[in-house]
Amino acid sequence: MQPFRIRLVAVAALITLTVTSCASSTSPESRALDGPWTSGPICLALALNLSWTDADVSGSGTYRTDVGPPGCAAAPLLVASGTVTLQAHRTSSTALSGSMTFDGRTHAQFTGTLTITGRSGSIVGSAVTADGHTLAVGISEGLIP
Repeated sequence: MQPFRIRLVAVAALITLTVTSCASSTSPESRALDGPWTSGPICLALALNLSWTDADVSGSGTYRTDVGPPGCAAAPLLVASGTVTLQAHRTSSTALSGSMTFDGRTHAQFTGTLTITGRSGSIVGSAVTADGHTLAVGISEGLIP
């Protein structure tokens, strides 16, 4: 009976190790992308300080809507500049889903795709406000000069 118990414990340990490995498979590693993320002069310019874990990304910073090229659609619920927070869950190594809050009161549903090129990351996505206005979101790891 003793060898059966040893095999049972070994199988249980192997299953636990496999499940744990799969649960944290959202590369890059936790905290590897922490720090400033910014966008250039586009319709919704963002400057965020993001914190990353295996499962989530969150952070806060500022936004501007008055620096984009001509033809940018106005976001009726947003002022020209203000504060923004991002809270998102990593549904895979590249997919993000969550929310953005502008000026502590205007909420938007956020979806985005994380791309890692070399040692730098970027997120392309959108934020949809309660009135149905879609804001294009594009930010890159680091500071835009």
